Amino acid sequence: MGKRNLSVWRFVFLLFFIPSCPSLVFSYQKEDTAHLFFQKTAVLKENVDTYFVKNDDWIFNIIRKKFGGSEKEILKILEVVKRLNPEIENPDRVYPGQKLLLPRKDVYMTTGLTQEKDKIIKKTEALNDSSNAEDKGMSVCEKKETLLKYTVKKGDCVSYIIQDQLGVSSADIYRMLHDVKTLNPNIEDLNIIYPGQKLLLPGYRGASAPGHATVLTVAKQNRNLPVSGGKAKKGAISVPIIAKDLINKQVIEKKQVVSGKEFVKEIVKKDKIINHEKQILAMRYILSRINGSVITNGNYYIPLSSSGQITINCSAIPVIELDNGVTIFVDFSRRMPESLKRLIQSTWEKYSVLTIEENEAMPSIIKRIINTSKDYSIKKCGTYLKVGNHPRIDIFIDWIVSKKVSATEKPYSFGIRLVANRSSLLPGSVRRYSDEMGFEVVELVKGKEIAGNSDRYGDLNVPVLNSDTNIILVEFLLSTLGYTPLQHSEVDIYSMEKNGFKASVTADLLLKTNDKRIIINSKKISQEFVDVLKKSGTEMVFISDSESKKKVIEKILHAVNIPFLCDDFKFFFSRQDGKNGGTISLPAIRINDNNKLLYFVDRKVDNGICGLLHDKWGINLVKY
Repeated sequence: MGKRNLSVWRFVFLLFFIPSCPSLVFSYQKEDTAHLFFQKTAVLKENVDTYFVKNDDWIFNIIRKKFGGSEKEILKILEVVKRLNPEIENPDRVYPGQKLLLPRKDVYMTTGLTQEKDKIIKKTEALNDSSNAEDKGMSVCEKKETLLKYTVKKGDCVSYIIQDQLGVSSADIYRMLHDVKTLNPNIEDLNIIYPGQKLLLPGYRGASAPGHATVLTVAKQNRNLPVSGGKAKKGAISVPIIAKDLINKQVIEKKQVVSGKEFVKEIVKKDKIINHEKQILAMRYILSRINGSVITNGNYYIPLSSSGQITINCSAIPVIELDNGVTIFVDFSRRMPESLKRLIQSTWEKYSVLTIEENEAMPSIIKRIINTSKDYSIKKCGTYLKVGNHPRIDIFIDWIVSKKVSATEKPYSFGIRLVANRSSLLPGSVRRYSDEMGFEVVELVKGKEIAGNSDRYGDLNVPVLNSDTNIILVEFLLSTLGYTPLQHSEVDIYSMEKNGFKASVTADLLLKTNDKRIIINSKKISQEFVDVLKKSGTEMVFISDSESKKKVIEKILHAVNIPFLCDDFKFFFSRQDGKNGGTISLPAIRINDNNKLLYFVDRKVDNGICGLLHDKWGINLVKY
């Protein structure tokens, strides 16, 4: 009974207080005026189930087990659970034994989507019924079209269909998308539609659709509404204000004749639709690297002391939450009134509003966001940064984001590259290598769009020469070059027929070429024997196990007369505006054997980089 009396007194308060309060005067003639509303939730007992929290439970997982469905659907159910359990201030904190009220699965699954559609249909019918149909010689029944049916044509996209069929301004399109998604649950992704596909559209048109004129509202605080907030500033303003949605509407009136009746149809100019989805995706991707998040679904509630609260529509004004407690409201195209910005920022110490201009580049946006964080910094780089050592790769970085750490903490940073087009993206193998080396590179196409995975060349395993001993190394080297050396062969130095006595040497490896024989030995013989063998066309090559592998390879290449070059070779990639995006540095011994480039390297090289070198430059690596 007490609650009922309270509701009556609230009604009386509204009836007498609002007209007398100049700060609460509403201009109903203006479609872009936000509304003050009160909300009360009543739930029948038979429509809810009781659940007791168990060890290791958390609300999101409880909902997933009970209802299943996509993450998006689970988030919708979470809002219902919050309203059913207003005493839980933080849904992330529940305790074993705690009692929760959950909507019954059969009731929610059968009524949830239907209720959403019914809301849209009622909006349409209310709008059509209230219009002056008689002035046009039409009955209300003739004019009423609850839902519009549209068949997708080649070249269509959903935003264009909404703009063209419903006469919606560019700024209103994204608020209308929610209703279109609700009416077409069979379409998982509205970005992917096909010619001939059927779409249901709301029957109301343009910004005159009820509830579509605002991006935010000021609401009386209610225990049934979840609250997000921080520490309020002392003496903060706590009175509700009228919020106007400042949307620039460009509408041309054009006369058309349909069935002999002339009427005026609003046609929005076919200007390029301002699409913030790519910017939001870029912000979400970059901020996730510093433990930040971007909220674009549902409502965000800001309490105003005990007098009321502000409700932000996150699909129109995304909300950024940083791990240091800072909350940022992203205002694209100046939708939020200045008075509301002042109210939010004066009331809450860690709340701020970020106004983004239409053509503002993403690095500028990210810089402004990160500058509000005490844990990270961003600075312009404009030079090459070294990534890895074997091989060393230098990548041109435009901006670098770093975590502020103490002397005992491990440093963390990542880079941002700006590219004009996708042809200038880093090879996928280079990006992956950089990630593995602990330095992630984020690439922005035209300063706004996160680049997806660029073409990545296939991995390639590098053959390895067995080098247990230097003689074994020589044997595998000669086989790689196409030779077949003989092991432990006896070679005569003096013979009985020619010299009357015999002397010979056992060669570790004996190689016969077109013009000579080569004895490769790990033990030296007398110089007299060496000279005798040389006169007979046999060359001696001594290989010591104490020699470096590089020196051994050079000796053998000299012996078989194969030209080679030892150098730090450079390979350039991702050229843009006359400047290379990066360089691979590869210390190696290079030979050109039968027009086949071989690079002998002494360190293991990443398989992805090997594949890139092979596929892009025709290079074959061999590790020794």
